Amino acid sequence: FALFFMQQITFTLAEKEALGETGQGWERDRQYFRTVQRSMLTLLEAAMGGLDWDMVFIIVEPLGIVYIAAFIFFILFFNFAVMNILTGIFVEKAMNLCRPDTEEQDAARRRQHANDKKEISMLAEALDHHRRGFFTRYEFTTAAKDEHFVSRFAVLGIDIRHAGQFFDTIAGIGAQHIQVKDFVEKAVRLQGIPNGLALQHISLQLLSLQNDFDDYRALRLTAPHPNPIWTAVTPVVVSQARADE
Repeated sequence: FALFFMQQITFTLAEKEALGETGQGWERDRQYFRTVQRSMLTLLEAAMGGLDWDMVFIIVEPLGIVYIAAFIFFILFFNFAVMNILTGIFVEKAMNLCRPDTEEQDAARRRQHANDKKEISMLAEALDHHRRGFFTRYEFTTAAKDEHFVSRFAVLGIDIRHAGQFFDTIAGIGAQHIQVKDFVEKAVRLQGIPNGLALQHISLQLLSLQNDFDDYRALRLTAPHPNPIWTAVTPVVVSQARADE
């Protein structure tokens, strides 16, 4: 851009000098665009605010519509493209510097885990109305009918919408009560959504168990039934052999 403007302004200044028009405007134009380096500095000052770009526009305006459009494009491009890119780079670097390291992330995770465990403990103790140290399946499923109670667990990453199934998972199938401390320890482990790898692993294990069961059932159906006579005679033969020895 600097070379583009400097060449045309130099031609214009030479023509004015030949005509004897070397007034104040001629000196001003020559001062700002006398060399490539100075032209670059003039454009930079116009874009960065060190120089009023309207004054540079007055110098460029007599050159014609092409140079006017080029100057306006330069100002817009510099402010909306170059400056935004540079600002984005600096902001990204600043964000990376402000990002906590591994130790800080681990400390924050442990603090969050402790806070979640405290919250779950408060919810579990609220179910133990008689301060017995445990609560029953009925008390839990009844409390789970309250949307506020369910929402507080949901905030902690625990889904208790199917209260009966959740209680069976925590306490064991058929259990009718559970200790408060046991509930807290096990509920914390169920926080969050299981990832796809864990679900795939469980699916493969279930498939393997199903295949083993099918093979065992097929073997039972195809295996010959033992001969009742041989079953009765075998102990006698073995006993006789031992006596002969």
